[in-house]
Amino acid sequence: MADNSNTDLGRIGSGPLVPHEGFELMQQLTVFIKETDNAGRRPLYLAILEMVQENDCAGATVFKGIAGYSSSSRTIQRAGFADIQQHLPLVIVIVDTATRIEMLLPRLEEMVRPNGGLLTIQDLGGHRYLHATLPHGKK
Repeated sequence: MADNSNTDLGRIGSGPLVPHEGFELMQQLTVFIKETDNAGRRPLYLAILEMVQENDCAGATVFKGIAGYSSSSRTIQRAGFADIQQHLPLVIVIVDTATRIEMLLPRLEEMVRPNGGLLTIQDLGGHRYLHATLPHGKK
């Protein structure tokens, strides 16, 4: 029986991704929180970014939503000009190897649990991690 483990991950369109030079199996860890969530006296999103940096991960990006709904709040939160403190959603996307993502999970769960949130993981195929300060094709 053929080993199809690489062809089930990182789909483009409806077909499987064919491994090629520069191809790497990776994972995307997505963290859904609110902008008002804190870790101690610091914004939670910033604490998460610093933890990602301290663990020498490939990178992370924080996206701010303009509106959101959560079953825990039972209301739609949206941006308003008169709102002093907005409870808008933040989405943090971290992409790295499966090993590194697995290493981050226990600490992330510990950080997100007090305020609530959602962590999702998706397998994906990365073409190549390109960075100006790294030699071509190196990690």
